[in-house]
Amino acid sequence: YYDQYLLGNDSSKDLLINCADWLVDNAVTRNDTLVWEYNYGWPTYNITPNFISGMSQSGAIRVLAIAHNLTGEDRYIQGAKRGLEVFYLEVDKGGVTYKDADGWWYEEYAQPGLDIEPRVLNGHMAVLIDLYEYYDLTKDGSAKELFDLGLGDLKANLDSYDTGSWSRYDLVGNNAVKKYHEFHISQLQALYNITGDALFETYRDSWLYYELAYLHEYMAEIEKDIVKLRSYQ
Repeated sequence: YYDQYLLGNDSSKDLLINCADWLVDNAVTRNDTLVWEYNYGWPTYNITPNFISGMSQSGAIRVLAIAHNLTGEDRYIQGAKRGLEVFYLEVDKGGVTYKDADGWWYEEYAQPGLDIEPRVLNGHMAVLIDLYEYYDLTKDGSAKELFDLGLGDLKANLDSYDTGSWSRYDLVGNNAVKKYHEFHISQLQALYNITGDALFETYRDSWLYYELAYLHEYMAEIEKDIVKLRSYQ
């Protein structure tokens, strides 16, 4: 809606504000922060209902910051600031963050007491992009601090998501399906655009090469099938 509004579609502003109003009305207070809960479970990681997500948090606060900039209404930015605070809380304390030696990792599927730490790659990178855009909108130093901490952890651990021929979805044994592999590539491009860090350019190019190799292999298999079909004629 915001992109459409920037392109001159004024009616999209009302739709965006409607989303922001929903976020304000449906936020849940937890540990003096605002969170947006999922009221269902997620069997992949044995997660039960009412879990929260770093990716949802960052997306929500970005929308609220945009709504504040468009309307000047304080309730949007106050909700955004309270939503930002959850990134300072570790997962086991009701937040969305794993605090490591190299920085902080923002979990897409965050729930205390899990036997595993999914550490979903696309979710963490989405948070970083949202945090930077939130900082760009608000100039809130806390968002830049969180971005820098998350960036450090990503750079230190990005190699763990590279199989040598594809990207991993998480660190508990799931490789990315094709659409998420492509999403990783676009996110790496976005992070390179933000930071200018050649590391993100390198992984973007490597993972793009993996995708092209996959497509080449896929097309070779199709050609084999075509040859077989012709032999039956």
